[in-house]
Amino acid sequence: MRSLKSGLLGCIVAGLVGTVAVVGCSASGETGDFGDLASETDPTEGTGSVLPPSSSDDDDDDDSTVDAGKKDAGKDAGKDAAKDAGPPPPEPGDSCPTADKTVSRTCGMCGKQEAICEQVGGKLQWSDYGPCSGEAGICTPGSTQACGNCGTQTCSNSCNWGGCTGQPANSCSPGTVQYTTAGCPGGGYKNRTCNLTCGWENYSSTCDIPTTPNKMTIQTTVGAVRSQQWTLGTETFNKPNASCTGTLTGTNVRFVPVEVTNGTTKEAEISAYHTKSSTGIEVDTVIWAYATHGLPMTDADRGQCTSRVADSCITGTPSPCGASSTYTLAGLDKIIIPAGGKILIYNALWGSSTSAGDGTFILNLRTDKLQ
Repeated sequence: MRSLKSGLLGCIVAGLVGTVAVVGCSASGETGDFGDLASETDPTEGTGSVLPPSSSDDDDDDDSTVDAGKKDAGKDAGKDAAKDAGPPPPEPGDSCPTADKTVSRTCGMCGKQEAICEQVGGKLQWSDYGPCSGEAGICTPGSTQACGNCGTQTCSNSCNWGGCTGQPANSCSPGTVQYTTAGCPGGGYKNRTCNLTCGWENYSSTCDIPTTPNKMTIQTTVGAVRSQQWTLGTETFNKPNASCTGTLTGTNVRFVPVEVTNGTTKEAEISAYHTKSSTGIEVDTVIWAYATHGLPMTDADRGQCTSRVADSCITGTPSPCGASSTYTLAGLDKIIIPAGGKILIYNALWGSSTSAGDGTFILNLRTDKLQ
């Protein structure tokens, strides 16, 4: 997040040549068993606790990646084998040789926990193990999580995630929509969607103008506001220039488009502005609009936004964005929507390095005039 913006850069989806994709998997691990490392210490020694980048054809294999994976796997296997060597740690209640000796075993994410040899009922036995401390890994050995396109990765005994395996051949990211002009001599695009099993559905049989599934409808009362939370996508594109004069900037930004409908029989003038969500931060945003609701698919179309790319909030006392800085959450006023018409509003980060927090924000639509 910057403290001041010196001007506006502009934006939108990367150029479409033949086929374009608008991309739309993760999970957490679970607790696994303790490792089997054990070490005894003498009481005099102390017991301190320690989207997809473009590449070659999908069918081509990257030998360097495969070889690197094999090498890394070999290294991990060697480390894990070393850890597995030696006798297992004693269990609480097992007999022990010398009072006050301690033994440790691995636990959690490569941490350690200790037990002490103590007298119980006239005999020496190992105590219960203490709490797990000094965890230095990122996962619990044996736990798994989803990765890539319907793949799985497993946590090794070194408490690091292994490679992503099991991804289907020619897989895709669920929810991704891909467009093509093939078979559309009269204009428009056919589209196909990546399903939940990471495979492409068939292309649509008809040629249509692409639209977004993100939709809002303005309030029918002047002064009323409609609000909805959105999450910025992970894909990036180039913003339009600040004055919407048909060209794009060189700045790639995360974005989310929203189709806005005027359901009244009158022309509407609205203001659109951002506020932070209950879980989000004051994201440094920009906002702009298009007079039509179809997604702009070419660079020429992307540059044809209306009015300007707004970099700060709309006027008001207090500011309706509720931001601590003029140059964080953005807003755009004097947006015209014909009676019964639809427009498209783009919400994006100011720059490619702008912090987005959890990516959430609220888009507010205020009906200023109906005439």
